[in-house]
Amino acid sequence: ASAQQFELSLEKALEIALSDNPTIQVAGLEIERQDWVRKQTIGSLLPNTTSWFDVMVSCTGAAADSRWSEPLSFTTEYQNLTLPYSTVFAEGRDNEWKLVNGTHANEWHIGTAASNTANGRGLYISNDGGVTNAYTNSGNCVVYAYAGFSNFEAAKQYTVDFDWKSKGETGNYDFIRVWIVPDDAEFAAGTSYPSGMTGVLENPTGWIAIDGSAPLKNVNEWQHKTSYFTVPADGAYKIVFMWRQDNSTGYNPPAAIVVRESDKYTVTVNVAKDAENNALGSYTSEPANLVNLYDNASVTLTRGEAIYGYHFTNWTDNNGSVLGTGASLSFTLHSDTIVNVNYDSNQYTSTAAMVAQQESEGWGTVSGTATVNFNLPVTLTATPAVGYHFVNWTNSADAVSGTEETLT
Repeated sequence: ASAQQFELSLEKALEIALSDNPTIQVAGLEIERQDWVRKQTIGSLLPNTTSWFDVMVSCTGAAADSRWSEPLSFTTEYQNLTLPYSTVFAEGRDNEWKLVNGTHANEWHIGTAASNTANGRGLYISNDGGVTNAYTNSGNCVVYAYAGFSNFEAAKQYTVDFDWKSKGETGNYDFIRVWIVPDDAEFAAGTSYPSGMTGVLENPTGWIAIDGSAPLKNVNEWQHKTSYFTVPADGAYKIVFMWRQDNSTGYNPPAAIVVRESDKYTVTVNVAKDAENNALGSYTSEPANLVNLYDNASVTLTRGEAIYGYHFTNWTDNNGSVLGTGASLSFTLHSDTIVNVNYDSNQYTSTAAMVAQQESEGWGTVSGTATVNFNLPVTLTATPAVGYHFVNWTNSADAVSGTEETLT
């Protein structure tokens, strides 16, 4: 019988190669497998990373080998990161961000075309594969860049810091929006706002606006943005940057995001203590976390109630200079800062001397400190007049406090 010939597409050849069936149906023919394909598992692949490969069929004899296929690719799944997190979009860490660009001419890229940092890298919109931070200002476009994090806690306050610039078209036409969104939020590049967003100032339900619910737009010089937020429940969330443009005029540059490699500062708050090292009061702060704050960060401290017997006096710096006397202290951070929350003991008056003088005048005298601070000893001495003798000391409940002429 004569041999039959048929053609296989690359997709069908791969299907056959990866099949475990002993027989294969191709073009109405049943083909019995004579040898098992050699499968190979490749480990240590990075998440959210595209790999390229070529395929050829190797038969008996070199002359029977097929040509190499066109390059094929696959992309591993994105994996959420963990907090705390900081990035300067360093080379080799691009897979930490998922870029959802679709087939638009203007796409998010990570590279060196827009930056104000020492490493010269940033996240930006480009119309030439990341070579420049420029865009084609025709055609509606909505694209996204996001990073996910698995370990948010509802009890904590979080800080987002970044620099941005975006010229675009004047008005609410070409702009950046920034949110913290639930982990199950999905993004598709297109021409429309995300589901649930009906206007430029709107936020989809459950999305936390990091941009103040206002678009970032119309500036071509770097601006700094610091935002504080909490999440409604423990779990995973994403930070997402959205670039939106309409199909009319606009000016370069489009969106660009960087994280500054600048110094970060810490605010240390010292609450006054008593002789036994017990704090005399407390404080709260905004933001709650006072470490790793950027220059120009706004900080507000609010004193708590003093413990019994003490009262708040003032706020001072590390040199003892008074910073304020109100319930709250607000300042802008430019360096590591120390703030002291000062409390002092209440003063009380001993009425024994007045009782002796007003109700028993002529019977004797009482000497000693009439005014004393809380929790400090006071000593009173009774001196009877001639013809009288000392009996005892009693308190306000008429209970005997002592029978000696000196009472401490």
